[in-house]
Amino acid sequence: MKSFSLFCTSAITIGLSWSAGLNIKVKSEKIELWFSSDDEEKPKVIKEFEKNINYRTIIHWMIYENDYYLTGSFSDLVTTNGLSQIWSDLFSFSWVKNEDGINRESLMTFMEIDDNGLKTLWSSKNDMTRNEFLTRSHSVVSKFQSRFGKDLPIKEMFKWADSKSNLVLIEEKFKTLEQEEENIHQHNLIKEERLRNKILKPFLNQIEVEIVQWKEKHPYRGGTMNAMLRDRNIDQFRRKIEDYVVKNNKIPDSDSDLDGMSDG
Repeated sequence: MKSFSLFCTSAITIGLSWSAGLNIKVKSEKIELWFSSDDEEKPKVIKEFEKNINYRTIIHWMIYENDYYLTGSFSDLVTTNGLSQIWSDLFSFSWVKNEDGINRESLMTFMEIDDNGLKTLWSSKNDMTRNEFLTRSHSVVSKFQSRFGKDLPIKEMFKWADSKSNLVLIEEKFKTLEQEEENIHQHNLIKEERLRNKILKPFLNQIEVEIVQWKEKHPYRGGTMNAMLRDRNIDQFRRKIEDYVVKNNKIPDSDSDLDGMSDG
């Protein structure tokens, strides 16, 4: 590992700006992280590492322990010196904490990918901004790993989408797949609803009798809030009876038969 640095500057208003920097200095026996900013009188060492660490160790520390991070939407404003594009993006992303905090899940997903996988993934970046690429690539990697496991190399994700280095093709394949799955899901819901209605049809009059009896046992006491609560309770009671009928093909003998039924 060689020394490298990160720097960020941003305008506050016309003629006024702020800046901050991280310098990672590789020395003969250790590695030092130096932080500097407009708020500090002079740069200071914020962390020391043993010499035999790698980029991933530093990023892990920056994600979970570093208190000298940038707050805001600055990941695309960070410039680096001494890093490849891959590590420039990952270090910049790990230095910035947005309104929701540092996105640890996204970063650790990338940290679990080996160097060859990162090279394959970054070959699809093209003209995307840093933040856009990291967001979109994390989305497809997470989806792929969720479906096929984390052991498959990243190149298999591109092969699955018939692509060597096109992130858009992977996104489109997932979109098509998810739409097909949604269509199947909706078809199954319609099928289940039709079956449910078919089972319930012979019992509809009896169900209404049960509802009337329930209303007699629970008279309306007046007031808008009571009316809303009563309507909700009636809907829940109706759902319980219908669920019981669908499951048992008969009207419940008593209210106690409904004790194990969900409120829906």
